[in-house]
Amino acid sequence: MRIVTQHVQTADLRVLERLAGPGSGHPVVFVHGFPQTSHQWRHQLAAVADAGYAGFAPDNRGFGGTDKPGARVNRAMLAQEIGRAHV
Repeated sequence: MRIVTQHVQTADLRVLERLAGPGSGHPVVFVHGFPQTSHQWRHQLAAVADAGYAGFAPDNRGFGGTDKPGARVNRAMLAQEIGRAHV
């Protein structure tokens, strides 16, 4: 399955994300830890796409291809961004 890399503009930053699978499939969101990026999920993205799910793996604020934050980042902020990007 092909993995697509794209940027998504949120209210205050540009987020790089990797996508795989049918757009109509149930979403599976992969969130990396420190100091990784969404690239670490490439094998899992392919596997969930092959199973018919829509896989999403964004780079968190300040990591990889995502803009750096203007404010201190906390878990609640990261969770809100994941929800906004994939609803």
